[in-house]
Amino acid sequence: MSATHTLPFELFRGPVEMVDPGDTKTIYVERSPCLVPLVSAAAETRTIANPTQPGAILTLAMKTDGGDITVTFSTAYDEAGSTTFVFSDPGQFIILQSVRISATVIAWRKISDHNTGNLTLAQAAMLAAITATAAEINARAAAASRVVNVTDAATYAVLAADSGKIHVMPDFTSSCTLTLPAVAAGLEYTFLSKAVAADAQDWIFKSPSATNFFLGGVSFADTDAGAAGDEIHAGIWSNGSTNDFLTVVTPGAGTRIHIICDGTNWIVNGQVFSATVPAFSDT
Repeated sequence: MSATHTLPFELFRGPVEMVDPGDTKTIYVERSPCLVPLVSAAAETRTIANPTQPGAILTLAMKTDGGDITVTFSTAYDEAGSTTFVFSDPGQFIILQSVRISATVIAWRKISDHNTGNLTLAQAAMLAAITATAAEINARAAAASRVVNVTDAATYAVLAADSGKIHVMPDFTSSCTLTLPAVAAGLEYTFLSKAVAADAQDWIFKSPSATNFFLGGVSFADTDAGAAGDEIHAGIWSNGSTNDFLTVVTPGAGTRIHIICDGTNWIVNGQVFSATVPAFSDT
């Protein structure tokens, strides 16, 4: 038999697992750490009494799901003031620790659970709304991964996966047709020329469909040889109704084309340094 002075200690030893008292009953924790495997036959309820001493660890976990189990706490178990916790699937759990919250009250406070861990409800809701993968987030955050070096070829397929990236254009050995991906709201691309190159050729931007047009325009600076200050500065605009091609002829260093999709059409802006006027067209 245990000595009287060790009785409190003995109560918080022994088997870790306690028997679920059943529907509408109250869970009284008599040992720590303690696991209560919850079993339901239909939609049920449990009440959990406040602990009798601080420092105890309790885990409630659903073992058998015959219906949701709503556990009601005598005192709020988090800073948001929550007093109920619903179990709906086997394996769901909540881990709690008993803490003194006033001179007279000891309460259970959540350490973690299967949904939110140590997050607040507001933080958990924010995370639940994020649909981007870790790889997508890392790609946007890493500067080096935001650059695409376009290959020197007669054709180049611009990828939806490269949206948001800067496309560095090479010294093409011949004109290159760059076909944009299927329209989707939010797709965005920037195309930049490298330093003046000997073999610079045309950039021909092509919409993926004759029903998805280029809207907007680009500024143009004529770099043709001439007296200082003789350059022509002008704006070149799409007709907004049929143009599904944009041709930038032998672009010079500093040329930038920025394209954004609104879900139906492509909005274009930028500046072109060239000896030849860029053009929007239908072919």
